[in-house]
Amino acid sequence: MWHWLAIVRYPDLVRHRWEYRSEEAMREKFLGAGSDLYSNALHRLWWIAELTARDDEYEITDAVFANQTMVNKVFDRWFARYRPAVIAMCDELADERSQVIEEVTRRFQPCVDQCPA
Repeated sequence: MWHWLAIVRYPDLVRHRWEYRSEEAMREKFLGAGSDLYSNALHRLWWIAELTARDDEYEITDAVFANQTMVNKVFDRWFARYRPAVIAMCDELADERSQVIEEVTRRFQPCVDQCPA
């Protein structure tokens, strides 16, 4: 589904958003899918919206996408696969400067890696 959306339905969106950086990067944005949020460009957008929506409301999603540091630093980390951590980060860091967001998410990641499963 993600391949079809990127290649057939919305290729202009993918090209516009990611420009041409390299053949490898474009292949990833159009054809990637799976465990890496960055793999397919549309998969990443959907997954961020899915994690941040509350009762079909997208206020948090709008706030996240308005802050590129939040998008990159929260959703680049493995804790981004755990919705309660994402919501907590988004709620607490919404009004913080980029430097604070980067530091908090960097420090939080090792804690998650060491937690018992």
